[in-house]
Amino acid sequence: MAARDYVKEIETTYRQAQVDATLTIARSFVDAYPDSVDAHRLLGTLYAEIGRIHDAAAAFQRVINLRPDRTEHYTTLAVLHARIGQNEEALRVLNEGLERNPGFPPLLMDRAMVYKNMRRSDLAIVDLEEAIRQQPDNADAYSSLAMVHVSLKNLEEGLEVLNEGLERNPGFPPLLMDRAMVYRNTGKVQLAIADLEKVIRQQPEIIDAYSSLALIHATMRNFEAGLEVLDRGLRQHPENAMLFVHQGGIYHGMGKTEEAFQAYQQAALIAPGDPQVYRAMGFMAWEVDSLNIAQQAWQKTLQLNPGDIEVRNALGQLYLRQEKWDAALQEYEQVVKIAPQAPAFRIMLGQIYKERGDLERAKAEFQTCLRLYEEARKAAPEDARLYGDVGYVYYLMGDLDRARSAYQKAVEFSSDAAMLSDAQNNLETLESIQAGKLRARHILVKTEAEAQAILDRLKAGADYLELAREYNMPDGGNLGFFSPGDMHMVFEEAVLKLKVGETSGIVRTPVGYHIIMRLN
Repeated sequence: MAARDYVKEIETTYRQAQVDATLTIARSFVDAYPDSVDAHRLLGTLYAEIGRIHDAAAAFQRVINLRPDRTEHYTTLAVLHARIGQNEEALRVLNEGLERNPGFPPLLMDRAMVYKNMRRSDLAIVDLEEAIRQQPDNADAYSSLAMVHVSLKNLEEGLEVLNEGLERNPGFPPLLMDRAMVYRNTGKVQLAIADLEKVIRQQPEIIDAYSSLALIHATMRNFEAGLEVLDRGLRQHPENAMLFVHQGGIYHGMGKTEEAFQAYQQAALIAPGDPQVYRAMGFMAWEVDSLNIAQQAWQKTLQLNPGDIEVRNALGQLYLRQEKWDAALQEYEQVVKIAPQAPAFRIMLGQIYKERGDLERAKAEFQTCLRLYEEARKAAPEDARLYGDVGYVYYLMGDLDRARSAYQKAVEFSSDAAMLSDAQNNLETLESIQAGKLRARHILVKTEAEAQAILDRLKAGADYLELAREYNMPDGGNLGFFSPGDMHMVFEEAVLKLKVGETSGIVRTPVGYHIIMRLN
């Protein structure tokens, strides 16, 4: 069969959603034309579409071996490695591309994003500034550089970069949209609105401008203004599913759940094969505690896009909340297969193994996390967040001395007030645990009838923290740490009988009736 016939047959079967048949044809294409860049590229693209990222990466590595002069393939392969947390591999690929194409701006920009993912923002800034020197009119480079500054909370520097980019590219919509975001984050909301309105006037086909403008109005609680913006967008683009998705989000913010679901359902009618529609529906349903709808929406998302790690993580969390341990385990095992270099997911997997009593597997996952964090620390030896993460893993493993040492390093290397506060809280918590102190929340009411009503709602699936806030308990009823003898004896005995995360029945003390949750 001629190569063009393979391509035509692959396109036909893919349009018909015959995934297995399409893969079979693509593999046959590779077997028949082993030196064909197009054959390997098509196979890699198919693997990426169905979430088989390792196979996709292998295919694009063969593409590079066949055509090392094609810069776009280095980018594709690097992105695939980055998607599964293999930042070192992504960096290797881009360095190889830059050796063949020294100073090539797109590759410099891609490498900058990998550096950013590795928390090496200093190197990312160097690469992006070099890309701008090479191509002073490269609007994407200004945008990327500004976003690196924003991620470092250097908002004024980000704004300066965007203003410079707009001097070179007057009225360029993506830069205006980025500047609007920075204006919003610095409290200059009217300037943000002005930039987005300008984008809409210049290019009314840019759908993201309507969405961003509507979101700004919604965050200001100007819901009607946000809906008006989306109505404008829908007049221009009546068949755009994502505008209905955002409309659903605003209705959700207004507490109009029925209208929100109607908007999402309209989006699904327009784009039944768009995973983003079901994705958004799932997150909205999750927030309003419609767990069955969230589960169905996310399962549909994963049918359409099996590689969506965020949705798999969310679905795993949903199963954990429902105490469906086997289903949660299945999701997190799949997540780890997709992103084996991402320690956060391995921590979750280890915790599930631990909860199920599979201590050997839990230990193996935690040790893998420590190895991954150690590799990351070689690149960023003074990253406070990494030490905080390491401390948490040691805590889960029961190695409190090493956890304490890691948390002390996190305090030492904290670079801003928020980071320092988190690190100090973690250290104080650990020291309190080592001192044998207890920690709990409680909801306190005056009558046994009220306490019974709270218990009934908890048994029906109500959220403890939401109930604590409803009953005006400061800090969600968190009592902090206390030593034996600090609380009423009956209260302390009730805490000691609980497992971590478990809630009590009704506990009566001289001050009233408590529903207690043990925290450590």
